[in-house]
Parts: sequence; structure tokens; C-alpha cells
Amino acid sequence: GANWVLVGTDTITMAAGVYIGLAVTAHNNAALSASTFDNVAIRSQWTSQDIGSVGIIGSSTYNGSSFTVNGSGTDIWNAADAFQFMYQPLIGDGQIVARVASQQNTDPWAKAGVMIRETLTAGSKNAMMAITPGNGLDFQFRSDAGISSTYSFGGNATVPIWVKLVRNGTTISAYKSTDGVAWTLVGSTSITMNNSLYVGLAVTSHNNSVLNTSTFDNVNAP
Repeated sequence: GANWVLVGTDTITMAAGVYIGLAVTAHNNAALSASTFDNVAIRSQWTSQDIGSVGIIGSSTYNGSSFTVNGSGTDIWNAADAFQFMYQPLIGDGQIVARVASQQNTDPWAKAGVMIRETLTAGSKNAMMAITPGNGLDFQFRSDAGISSTYSFGGNATVPIWVKLVRNGTTISAYKSTDGVAWTLVGSTSITMNNSLYVGLAVTSHNNSVLNTSTFDNVNAP
């Protein structure tokens, strides 16, 4: 797994969306072939963009072990959001786990955390489990497009902190942890969303004139 030898290359025209995975054939239609695999590493394709009206264009990067998300925006709150979102698609049920390793203090209500979001519009239905520099943990959600968000205090905390969102049908549950092993339920809500949506890392500076730089590691999604 350290030294690799090139076996060959080929050029094949395929659709933009393709599938990768593990394949086994018995070469005998009357029998099953059982094979085992380990040390499998497949990372889904992450995409980033600003959501809503932001004062400074944001950005997101991944260096192989951690994510750096730079976002401005007035807030993720009320009826429309403004933030930087690094995301990937989620089909059906799933979860996202991350450790917020660092967070810049651009405002006591700046937010960095994990999000499940129905669309990439500013007023989309969503749920977020976030840490703030001055107001602890924040489980918030918008249960219908274009309406004000709802907030539930998740307790006092500072970075580094682990956060998690789980989607099971219409139920979205938010969790917190100090070690990524023992988890505490912060709250749950019911939101009817499309089967196909987005899951990822969200950062807002809560100050539209500056960028907030926050870092995440131990990210597992979906």
C-alpha cells in the first residue's frame, strides 16, 4: 500500500456521474464466489459554494486529512441564509460527523458545523449542528422553505468539539461529543425533505465584511 506499480491506462468516454466500488464474479453461474476486502478508501466528491448573499466570496479546501472552510455572510438564520457550504449529495437516510478543530472569532454568533440541506437556495429547509465562539452549541433548523429558523441551545462548549446530524426518514437528530466516542443527543426535529439532498460543512462569519476561517477533521459523510 506504499509503493505502487502502474498496470496500464485507457481512455473511455463516460457520463459525468459514474459509479465506483468493489466487484466480484464467480465465473461460474451456478456458484457464489466470496471475497473479502480491507484497507478500502473511497472519498466522495466534495463541492463548495457560497449560499445566499455574502459580502466576500468564500472558499473550501481539503488537504487529505482536514477541511478548511472560509465563509462570510450575515448569518445562517431567519428566512434566508448567507454562508460557505462544502457539501456532497445524500440520498435517503444518512449522517454526517465532524470535529470542529478550530473556529475564528469573527462574531459571538459566527457558526461552524454540520448541515443537512434540501436545496442550495438561501431559504432552503435545513438542519444544522454548530459551534459558536461566544454562545456555545447551536442546534437549529428551518422546517419549511422561506420561514424563520428555530433554535435549540446545545450547551456551553468551545472548539475542538465533535458534532453530528443523523437523518432517519423525516427525523433529523443532532448530537455533540467531546471525544467522538460518547455522544449526547441535543435534540430532534421532523422535517419533510426530498429524498435527494445535500450534507456538508457550513461556516458563516456573522459579519458580512470579513471571512471566518474554520477547520474540520474526522469528517465522515454520508
